[in-house]
Amino acid sequence: MLASSSPVRDWESFADPSGPARPVHGFRGASGIDGTLSLAAGLAESLGGLVLLSGDLALLHDANGWLWHHQLRGRLTVVLIENRGGGIFEQLPIRATAGLDFERLFAMGQPLDHTALAAAHGVPWRRVTALTELKGALDWALERPVALLEVRTDRRADALLRQRLRQDCPRPRLRMTPPQAPPR
Repeated sequence: MLASSSPVRDWESFADPSGPARPVHGFRGASGIDGTLSLAAGLAESLGGLVLLSGDLALLHDANGWLWHHQLRGRLTVVLIENRGGGIFEQLPIRATAGLDFERLFAMGQPLDHTALAAAHGVPWRRVTALTELKGALDWALERPVALLEVRTDRRADALLRQRLRQDCPRPRLRMTPPQAPPR
């Protein structure tokens, strides 16, 4: 499942359209991110297992979703992109607006340790500090009924990387074939 905001946009922008088909879940809550963790728990319950990719604010907006883990029969792995706030807003030209308190009004980074919050709910966690650690961390997490993997990033650097990727690797355009008239 992809949380609203950057994860779903990154999938749409950078996923290989010729890659293997797989089910992808997401939703649009009242403010785009409400209920993210609870929906992921519900999907894990009904599907038997799920991996949620979420930003820190989306996860925080449904922190009580961790309460599900005591009754969850499916497996839930949460991959948290901890970038100290709303990374989606780094992709908009609003940061440069004179007199605008970007950090307070848009990024809204919260002084919260998601790993401590997960641990307080009895959820095991690991911090992934390098891309080379991700596979091993996922293997570890997938062995547990519920787990949190925290990946810390820099949202400004992430926005610059997205810009560069969009310039360097434009998405292949889909070829649309006009409908053919039925044979007479």
